[in-house]
Amino acid sequence: PMLTTFDANDTSVACMRRERSNTPLQALTLLNDPVFFEAAQALGQRMSEQGKDLRAQIRHGFERCVSRPASNAEIDRLAKLYNIQKKLIDDTPQSAEKISGKKEATPHQAALITLARVMLNLDEAITRE
Repeated sequence: PMLTTFDANDTSVACMRRERSNTPLQALTLLNDPVFFEAAQALGQRMSEQGKDLRAQIRHGFERCVSRPASNAEIDRLAKLYNIQKKLIDDTPQSAEKISGKKEATPHQAALITLARVMLNLDEAITRE
């Protein structure tokens, strides 16, 4: 089903170039499928290992997702989203554990995982050329 959702070709036939498409089902799969959630958790962990600077953490995650440096405007938007998510997680501490899957998770780590989910769901990350 996932191959169909992402318009993958038949795996028994060679294909030189895949057609680009983006459907709402792709976005739902990227946000809700356990495989992609685990990928976001791993990316969030890697982002948190980039030191204490939030902008450097965002820059690292963005480059991993879309294979290009983020502009300052993109980093600013993602930092704003991070702050919103961190405040929500601070208000409900048990959500950090649910998002990260770890009891010792901090709100910072959980907010980075939320950012990773967003970055993995960017159109540019889904439909690379």
